Amino acid sequence: MFRRNKTTVDEFVFLGVTDNWELQVILFVLFLLISITSLVGNLGMITLIRLDSRLRTPMYFFLSHLFLVDLGNSSAVAPKMLLSFFEERKVISVPGCAAQMYFCGVCVITECYLLAAVAYDRYVAICNPLHYGATMSRKLCVQLAVGSYAVATVNEIAIVSSMFSLHFCGANVINHFFCDIPPLLKLSCSSTTGSEHVLFAVAAFVALSTLVCILVSYGYILTTILRISSSEGKHKAFSTCASHLISVSSFYGTMIFMYLRPSSSYSLDQDKVVSVVYTLVIPMLNPLIYSLRNTEVKDALKRLRGKVLVSFRNQTVMTKENQSTVTEFIFQGLSSQPGTQTFLFIVFLILYLFTVVGNIVIITVIRADYQLQSPMYFFLANLSFLDICYISSNIPQMLVNLSTKKRTISFSGCATQMYFYFAFGTTECVLLAVMAYDRYMAICHPLLYATAMNKKVCIHMVVASWTSSLLSSMVINSFTLWLPFCGPHILNHYFCEVPAVLALACAHVALMKLVIFVFSILIVFTPFLLIVASYARILSTILKIQSARVQSKTFSTCGSHLMVVTVFYGTAIYMYMNPKSWAPRDKDKVVALFYTIVVPMLNPLIYSLRSKDIKCALRRAMNRPQSLFI
Repeated sequence: MFRRNKTTVDEFVFLGVTDNWELQVILFVLFLLISITSLVGNLGMITLIRLDSRLRTPMYFFLSHLFLVDLGNSSAVAPKMLLSFFEERKVISVPGCAAQMYFCGVCVITECYLLAAVAYDRYVAICNPLHYGATMSRKLCVQLAVGSYAVATVNEIAIVSSMFSLHFCGANVINHFFCDIPPLLKLSCSSTTGSEHVLFAVAAFVALSTLVCILVSYGYILTTILRISSSEGKHKAFSTCASHLISVSSFYGTMIFMYLRPSSSYSLDQDKVVSVVYTLVIPMLNPLIYSLRNTEVKDALKRLRGKVLVSFRNQTVMTKENQSTVTEFIFQGLSSQPGTQTFLFIVFLILYLFTVVGNIVIITVIRADYQLQSPMYFFLANLSFLDICYISSNIPQMLVNLSTKKRTISFSGCATQMYFYFAFGTTECVLLAVMAYDRYMAICHPLLYATAMNKKVCIHMVVASWTSSLLSSMVINSFTLWLPFCGPHILNHYFCEVPAVLALACAHVALMKLVIFVFSILIVFTPFLLIVASYARILSTILKIQSARVQSKTFSTCGSHLMVVTVFYGTAIYMYMNPKSWAPRDKDKVVALFYTIVVPMLNPLIYSLRSKDIKCALRRAMNRPQSLFI
């Protein structure tokens, strides 16, 4: 496939969607949300079809494969595109480019044939309903699905082979965000006539053969529907095809525009927008189209929800026969020995006061010192305020419990504590990611830093961090409090944490744990991925600097942030992304101490002892104490 005597280019460089930095931030967030929606939507539809016995029909068999192909299509493009937003030089190797083109092409061609198979299925169901069961047998459905994948594989091998038999010897910059065929053709040093003929022949064969099948099927369907005398019958028959028609129109419209027009009419900037539609938007829309417009899918969702509610209610009724509803919880705490409790009370009181005072000092110094009026310290001031809120969500209650014999908290009080604790913790995750992005812009793009990280952008980032976290905590809290609590009410913890509270539920919590676990991965892992990507680019930029002194000085601006990220994420990932830790264990209480008490306490120490700017600002403040109150 690859001829080394011809191919002298060993990598390609993407120009990406846009070179506007402010627009890149918006597009990254937008495409990330689209990708997550597509992932959740397609996986959700596949799972629903597998779980509901009434959806085990030929049409939904083909649709489950359609959702799988949509998932593959977006997965072939989205991860690399999202990562490229953080890369100064957006490169991909020649084999990587070929692989991306191949998998994306296989998914697109397979989708064409699956849409044709669904159209044929609708034709048999509406025009020959008495023969539907015999005609659309399981054997035929499997053969049509396997045939779709096989034909797509053969056709795409022909396309990729013809593309990479070309000679790429000069320019290697692809004016696109992924390895698509039209922009790659423009980079060839040899004649592209043969490859264009292969591309046009394959595209014409696939599009026309599947379109003919779809059009003929719907021609017969329309004729049959028009013969129905009842308007209600007509509407009911046509409603089974509406979702498929919308999907076909959007998909084929973009594909014909992209690949069945003369090469002279190509506009690469315009094609980027069209490519976003069929690689990201359509895979996101298909689950929505088939769930919002399809009565059977909506009924299946209602049945699934009903099964979950009935399961919870039945479990509640069974346990309520012998037990009453819990109105309060009792904390086991860290220790039950009186002498130890007194010691722990003094220690945690000192830590709490030290944390509050230390973070207030950081906020005050940043607000008072004009030399610290920069994005990095704006985010640090917000982080210090957040740490005060975070530690105050659980430590005051713990101090009260240590000083009294009755370690109780009301059900509503536990729900409130759990909501704010999780909201503040999630906000810290997002805010640490924002701070990593700030360091990335400052080190990798210093000339654009002032423009990209202006005051308006910084405020928007902080507001978005708080808003997304408050909403996320509301979802987690709702899922947790949806469970019945009617039996044991002793919490093996020192505050209301989700795993400890779930352990006291009277119902089966396996599904709920899975939902919260997946949701935690999304809201914790996404900011963590941004941090890793930012520091990968920062490290790459630092290593290019010749002077060891400049390297050390540049990296020192990230040292404090890296220490905080390591401690916070290390303990948070252990608690919430490790299913084994969801059983209440004593050592989890010790781990929880790190991210609820130690991290908020260490932040002012780390940033004051390791940050030269903060130390200088503190000296100036001590020389002019009145400036702190101006």
